[in-house]
Amino acid sequence: MKLDKSNLLSPKMEDALKFTVLAYMKNNKKAVSSAYILKNFGSTDGLNYSSAKLRYLMNDLEKENYLTKDNEVKTNGRIPTQKGLNYFAKFLANNVTNEYTLKLDEVFNKRNLEDQQTIDTAAQLISEMTGLTIVTTNYQTSHLLLKSVDLVVLDQSSATVILVMSNGEVFSKIIHPAQNLFDMNDIKVAVKIFREYLIDVKLINVVSKIQEIKPILEQKINNYQELIKSFLVNVFEDFDAIQKYRNKIYGKSNLILSSEIKRAELNNLLDIMENHSIWEMLQPQVEDSDDVKILVNETASYMSKKIQSNDKVTEISIVGSPTSNYSAMHVALKALDHILSKNNK
Repeated sequence: MKLDKSNLLSPKMEDALKFTVLAYMKNNKKAVSSAYILKNFGSTDGLNYSSAKLRYLMNDLEKENYLTKDNEVKTNGRIPTQKGLNYFAKFLANNVTNEYTLKLDEVFNKRNLEDQQTIDTAAQLISEMTGLTIVTTNYQTSHLLLKSVDLVVLDQSSATVILVMSNGEVFSKIIHPAQNLFDMNDIKVAVKIFREYLIDVKLINVVSKIQEIKPILEQKINNYQELIKSFLVNVFEDFDAIQKYRNKIYGKSNLILSSEIKRAELNNLLDIMENHSIWEMLQPQVEDSDDVKILVNETASYMSKKIQSNDKVTEISIVGSPTSNYSAMHVALKALDHILSKNNK
């Protein structure tokens, strides 16, 4: 659901949407009417509309699918749609008090912690304070080198390619000869060439380096293009992900115990948090230029940001139920961004 500044609502409609969502949250996720909204919010909160004007604005928001009637309950009230919740989370929930940031500053000013300790402590504390789940994902591919390529022949139909990285990590991949295209001897020749030309090459450059040495492979192997394709698919395909997705989760139980998370979706949600990049999961669903990726769907609500420091990238993601406290999510993200940025100076 891509929302950007080209389709912003008018200030009056934003006010109506903002207070409808706030009232909806206050009313335990039940439909709200203009009368309920005005009973709970007023001029001191920034709401300066009559009941008739507010009803008119809510009706317009319904026409544009930001609000809808609750079909399960016979009422004239309305509830926000996913489109409405996404708009609120992205544009209207950001102006909040910094009570969490102040509490965090107070805690960290009293402690002398190493960088990772600071991040771990902050994420855990914010999770406990807000009831949200926080995921940190570290990327460090840019400085890692390929240090070794070895081949262990299992039989004439399969072999294991063993890769060693400069950080000591070892990965093994299975590759098979392709009938009538290349055989085990061709694989052995390819590994020998890779060992000569790919050692001490940065992981992020390995695939492009293989393209550079195609003429050398062509001289030694008849169907070199098919062999390269097999290596790229079966051995080197996951290089971009080898150092991605080193995820740490704080407050996982907040999601597991949430009554708003559908049990059927929980396992998939946990898999995303444990093994994938939330930022990259959101990428095709939100505006490409967004510094912070925000999405609310039927399963959960997400906010994610990447922070760059030299050759290290840390992704911070906040995950909650579909109707989480979006303001708290913004504060959590900003607080962790502030701590990481300060530590990286």
